[in-house]
Amino acid sequence: MAYSTFSERKINGEPIAWDYYNTLQGGMTPMQGAKLAHRIDPDNTSAVISDKSNSIKLLAGYLANRQATYTMPELITALNSYDVGDSDSWLVYREFKEGEDDVKTFNIPQGMIDVVSRQPKASVGKISVRPAQIEAIRKTAIGLAYNPLAIPNTGKAKIKNECLKDVKLFTASGFDHAWKDASKQNVICIQNKERYLPTR
Repeated sequence: MAYSTFSERKINGEPIAWDYYNTLQGGMTPMQGAKLAHRIDPDNTSAVISDKSNSIKLLAGYLANRQATYTMPELITALNSYDVGDSDSWLVYREFKEGEDDVKTFNIPQGMIDVVSRQPKASVGKISVRPAQIEAIRKTAIGLAYNPLAIPNTGKAKIKNECLKDVKLFTASGFDHAWKDASKQNVICIQNKERYLPTR
């Protein structure tokens, strides 16, 4: 069943072209991402922003501190970790967990989720492409004849160059984050890693 575009039409006069922003050459700027997260079409100069201006600026600042540009999956991942503070607006919902304080989470637009879920390589659960990125890094290492758990120190750069050829799955910063996660999960490891760690 298609999602309701009522709020998008109320703000912009028409639904947002999510597919356009999902394939935007060079990715989205933090301000574009912040507006989309608020269901505002960045290219629509007549959109009704009203009381959302401050919230948009705060979110844009948060996104800019993370990275310079965003793919749609990267934007969703960032929104999942965004601290909405004490806001009681319609942009958040509460998740109550027994024995814990209530957690406020950004209410990600359904159109944004739907367009990412249609991407062949997008893994949508917590709405993240990280598992696909980690698997791509592992396979690329093997393809370069490296043991994923004993990659030479010069191997990371070669793996990164190969992975960045897949522009739908990786950005430079996205690769770096995925590499760190893959290392933490022991999917990959630099050979004799301890030799390259700073001594105390």
